[in-house]
Amino acid sequence: MGQKMSWSGARLLCVGMLLPLAGGFSLAADGIEQHVSADSLEGTRFVVPGSAATVRLWESRDALGAPLTHYAISLDGQRVAVERPVSPVVRMKCASFDPLAGEPEVPASLRAGSGNRLFVVQFHTILIDAYRAPLAEAGADLLKFVADQAFIVEMDESARQQVESLSFVRWVGALHPAYKLDPTLIDEIAPRGYAEAGAEDGV
Repeated sequence: MGQKMSWSGARLLCVGMLLPLAGGFSLAADGIEQHVSADSLEGTRFVVPGSAATVRLWESRDALGAPLTHYAISLDGQRVAVERPVSPVVRMKCASFDPLAGEPEVPASLRAGSGNRLFVVQFHTILIDAYRAPLAEAGADLLKFVADQAFIVEMDESARQQVESLSFVRWVGALHPAYKLDPTLIDEIAPRGYAEAGAEDGV
């Protein structure tokens, strides 16, 4: 393919193709550039720390007029490797929710304690290898995938603050014991608390 193509042009073609991008990126000093795409929608670009991988996020609307977020990933900063719409929803056993719109109410006895080391980390995109090194350097240990772009992560409070500041991280929240429960069990277990109920019932 002889002619170079922009981010906005690349997203019109099939996912999975490696497509050249127009002339690199002009990023702000903090690694993030705000811009307006060809369809006049504001978007964001960022470079993953310690790598050439670059991500672009932008908004559109679906057929019903609801907002829809898309992302495109360039692993080398030159060609698009992945482009797709993205869901803002974190899907836990007890509920599915967009954490930026609000988390589900959790009984006090089923909330994570002050010494909690388990968190849910939601990324702006699918996990790519370039994310792993900054997460490891921060002290985060990826444990389990959570649909759609989240992981259960073990880390301390200091690591949580570092992870929360990473450009590719959308949200970090405590993994409350309630999140592991079927919603029909929450009212039954809440009066006893998760630890006591687990010891008695094997939860």
